[in-house]
Amino acid sequence: MNDIYLVLAICDKNDTNTAVSLYGAFHSKEKAKKYRKDLAHKFVSDIFNTTDRKEIEQKSADELKWNLEMLYVKRVKDVYPCPNLTVEEPMEV
Repeated sequence: MNDIYLVLAICDKNDTNTAVSLYGAFHSKEKAKKYRKDLAHKFVSDIFNTTDRKEIEQKSADELKWNLEMLYVKRVKDVYPCPNLTVEEPMEV
């Protein structure tokens, strides 16, 4: 059995409207955290049409912070292996 780390986007608009999106699943907490950070940068780069990380962090710090706050890394303990499972690769960032 393994622990799995999920990268989730969770937005809670009000008591009746909550959205959850799964972006990736990893066996390593470090890989999940890196993917979370890369994904936040990707979201901001799409909005401001730039891929320069320094420019994003300087000019779009608030937007980047908001994206990081909505993305979570959550651990699921003791996941049983399933050899017949077909897995899609996480979205490229």
